[in-house]
Amino acid sequence: MAKMTNRQGSRKSLKSTSPHLKGARNWASAQVRLASYSRLGFIRLSASIIFTLIIITFFSLWIGGFLPDIKKYSQELKRDSLMSSGFSISKINVISKGRVPEEDIRKILDFKNGDYLFDVKINETQKKIETLPWVKRVLVRRLWPDQVVIQIVEREPFALWQYEGKVEVIDVLGEVIEGASLNENPNLNLFVGKDAAINAVKINKTMLDFPSIAARIDSFIYVSENRWDIVMNGGNTRVLLSQHDLKGSLSMLEELHSERDILNLKIGIIDLRLKDRLSLSHQQTDSS
Repeated sequence: MAKMTNRQGSRKSLKSTSPHLKGARNWASAQVRLASYSRLGFIRLSASIIFTLIIITFFSLWIGGFLPDIKKYSQELKRDSLMSSGFSISKINVISKGRVPEEDIRKILDFKNGDYLFDVKINETQKKIETLPWVKRVLVRRLWPDQVVIQIVEREPFALWQYEGKVEVIDVLGEVIEGASLNENPNLNLFVGKDAAINAVKINKTMLDFPSIAARIDSFIYVSENRWDIVMNGGNTRVLLSQHDLKGSLSMLEELHSERDILNLKIGIIDLRLKDRLSLSHQQTDSS
């Protein structure tokens, strides 16, 4: 009777076992049997065990907060190894036309000789240098194993712009070049008026077709949208050009000068705003 009672108790304990645990045990037993019969099965079982151990180790390190320290140590080890192999900055080479002082560039760099070459942040460095007045575009390169090359494309003075009594040097985009000297750029064309700077390149391009007139111009005055006056002959003659047919009015002026030498006459205002009409005004003198 006691034996029967023990058997019944063992059966009940087996039945009360969790079905998930029972399934896991059955799967493990099946994998062990498969491994004992097949080389491929053994490899699969070994791979499963290794993968499980890796996952457990990874989560243990993550929960314990050790992963950032391991990553940091690995990076420092790699950094020290490369620096000892010669990957530290020994030369910073700046290439430009000389308008941008090299000392101004070095002041804003966040690296120097002796620093780790791969600590140089290319995009961030380029953006910093592009804030300097004369700089149009910058290319920063790491030249292995120990050099940094900074190549600067400088803004070119295009014209002088006068507005509200102030004269400044502008580039081809009509933007003021801060710090540019007027004395160093005396032969640039002068454009006058609020929006003259941003429209200067357009009329300058048009004047390439009229070199004989362009050579006599002292300044361009922007009156309104696509309406220009040009001042010539040392400020003594002002030509009012057409708003709707700029090239047509310049062609008419060129023809009048070719046939009647009009630009050498003492004429104060030449009005070419209307296509079928020409108006002239004599120069004002002190006695008049």
